[in-house]
Amino acid sequence: MHDGHPPHSHDHHAGAKSKDKDYVLLGYMSDHNRQHAQEFCDLAEKLKSQGRDDVSDLIAHALECFEKGNSLLEAAVDALGQNTEGGNG
Repeated sequence: MHDGHPPHSHDHHAGAKSKDKDYVLLGYMSDHNRQHAQEFCDLAEKLKSQGRDDVSDLIAHALECFEKGNSLLEAAVDALGQNTEGGNG
């Protein structure tokens, strides 16, 4: 322990491992979100075929927002990947 500083590890490789884990986790979550988006799309189509255009339209609007969020998550994955693979972090 250093005077005036809280105890901490000096394992500088732990940060790299953590970044790799973050990259993998964020990529997984982003892909998982894409799967949910497809499920919402399928549900919207089903409801539309049942005459529930009102609900289908709401889901379609939600999907537009969802896709914007997914695009931002993918950008985050790409940025983290560049940091992880390029060693800039």
